[in-house]
Formats: sequence, structure tokens, C-alpha cells
Amino acid sequence: MRIWQMLGYIFACDTDGKVFFLLQGVSNSGKSVLLELLRSMFNPEAVSTLDLYRLGDRFSGAALIEKKLNICGDLPNRTLSAQAVATLKQITGRDLMTVEEKYKPLATMAPAINLVFASNFPIRMAEEDTALLSRMVVIPFRFSIPTEQQDHLLTQKILAERDGIFLRAIHAYHRLLADKYIFAGQALVDQLLSQSYASPMSENQNIAAFLNDCCILTDDNSFTSTQDLHEACTAYCVGHDLPIITDRTRFSRILRSQLANKVKPKKYGSVTRPTMGTSELNYRTNKEKQIMGKHKNNYKSKNGRYYVLKGSNAVMIAYNWDQANECFQKYICSPKRQISHCSYLDAQHDALNHLREIAPGLPIPLELPLGRIITVRSLMQQYLGNTEV
Repeated sequence: MRIWQMLGYIFACDTDGKVFFLLQGVSNSGKSVLLELLRSMFNPEAVSTLDLYRLGDRFSGAALIEKKLNICGDLPNRTLSAQAVATLKQITGRDLMTVEEKYKPLATMAPAINLVFASNFPIRMAEEDTALLSRMVVIPFRFSIPTEQQDHLLTQKILAERDGIFLRAIHAYHRLLADKYIFAGQALVDQLLSQSYASPMSENQNIAAFLNDCCILTDDNSFTSTQDLHEACTAYCVGHDLPIITDRTRFSRILRSQLANKVKPKKYGSVTRPTMGTSELNYRTNKEKQIMGKHKNNYKSKNGRYYVLKGSNAVMIAYNWDQANECFQKYICSPKRQISHCSYLDAQHDALNHLREIAPGLPIPLELPLGRIITVRSLMQQYLGNTEV
């Protein structure tokens, strides 16, 4: 219903709600299809394509003169300037604003235009602006469609149904008017916004909690990449209902400030990469810490990932990609799948389940050593008392 209300609001050229729209979510989720539908419903001369981050530029306002709709997809992951925020509030508030065109005198206009942006990232501001956030109508796109399932004719099929779409959208728009411009599904979107638009203080606190609960520092030369740590921290925040830090660069900056001199960048030739090098910072659950304590040398992954190799004759948890590929090709019969896990416990759970499938009735170990192939034959030999796994 929320999408239908947005479409009806835009089709009616209504700007009294004092809002702008953000299609936010993962890639390959349908954002571009929706934008193409909007473009097709308007005269091309009534549509502009001004980037959100250019709103504060000197001549940006001129691009909006006599336009009914502004559409811009694929916004970059950048911080919105204070001037762009001010201009955005002027446009959505329908305030009088001065615009400047090249080689023309200054002009004043009261914009009556709807703004629609699409991005894989939340809009970031140098300083939190609750007034702007209250005017932002987010349309979540949370599910990515795998390439093999994508319908490459979907846009054409939808455009063929424009008349029916228009009627349904206008019906939803009437409901929006009755609800005094409160868009449907606002409670769910507010929850998503609380995760995506965290304050700097809460971000620091969340990363500190993640480091304390899930990470250990070691003194060898291995390392964990910022990408792996960011993914692990995101999973931690989701599991604890905390705001998510979507910007990896900002996450890395906060991480380094909290760890101070405990870690330093790892150098590759003459290039310094933003990894947590020299001292290893690995993502671990509390239970994994106990396992690591018992089997320190057997449960060590250099990049914080574990690879489960599944075949008809065996299963294995590899500690790096090279080992996984080599063993998968040489020792695993009828290979089925090779899966990557951030958590050793998840990898072990996956591997044990596969072992139960290929060796029904045979004794299954409680734990699997890292980097060692467990075959059906070895389990059979153990069952017969000839050897141990």
C-alpha cells in the first residue's frame, strides 16, 4: 500500500504533504523498475534528474524550474552537505527560493515538484536533522532477486499495465488524503530508520559493545579485514536490535579510534590497505571463545571465514579459500556445495548436518577439527573399531 500511495501522490502532482521519497535497499531489488514506471507517466520535459547531493550547488535550482518530478537513482554513499539539506527543506516546504541560471538575472520561485531518489545506502548528514528526516518517506527494498530469477522483460510488462496502475494508485492516494498524509506501514519504516540513521554516540556505543562481546586480540601476524568485521558487527547489531552502521568507511574510522594503538594497517608492497593487521581481531561468539581455548591451534581462520565442503563421500571445514578449493577438487567426490560462514559454530553445524545425511546410522563426532577431511569411510572404520576419527 505504501508504494501505491507514493505513486498516487506523485501522479496527482500533490506537494501539500511536504515530503520527498527515498527508495532505499539492496541492489537488484526493483528500484530502477519503479523509477522507470514513474518516468513513463510524465512528459519528459516535466522531469529533471538532479542529484540529491547537488541541491546545494549554485545553479542547481534552475534545473527544477517548471518541472513536476525529479528522479535520480543510484545515489553515492556520501555525506549530504548542510547547504543541500537546507535546499531540500526549502523545496519540500514549498518555500520561496532564489534560483540562478547562467547568464540570466536571479529569479524567485515556489517549487511545486516531487523528489524521488534511489540508493543502496541511507542518506547521511553531517549533523542529524530531525526536521528533514520527518519529511523523508522511505520505501524499503529489502530483498535482492538472484540473477537467474530476474525477469528482464519485467519493465515492459509493467509499462503495458500503466492504465490499471494509475487507477489503483489514485485509489490509494484517496486513502492517503483521508489519513492526512500519513503513509501506510510507517511503524515498520520507523524501525528501519532507527537502525539506518543512528546518532554518532549510539554508533560508538554499538561498536564498543561488539568489540567487547565478540572480538579477541591476538599477537601473531594474521589479520581480519574491515569488511569481515563490518559484516560481523552488522549481524551483531541486528541480533541485539541495535542501529546498523551501514557505511564501512565510518565503521572503520570508529573502530580504529576505539582500538587506538592496539592495531595498525597491514602493508601490501608500497600500498597500505585498511585492514586490522599485525594484531588479529577476529569475530567470535562467546561459545566459540571456549572452543578456541580448548583447541587453539585447530580452530584458527586467518580471514575470519570458514568454508564448508560437501560431497557424497566426505565433509570438511577449511580455514582459507585456497585450501577449500584444493581439497574440493582433489578429495571430495561428487562435490555438492562449498559454503562460506563467518562463524565457526555455523560452519560446524552445517558440516555435521551434511555428515548425518551421507552417513546415516554411523557415529557422528560432536565437534569437527578445522582443516581435516572427515570421510564416510573413516566413520565406518571407527564404527568397526579399526581406527579413530
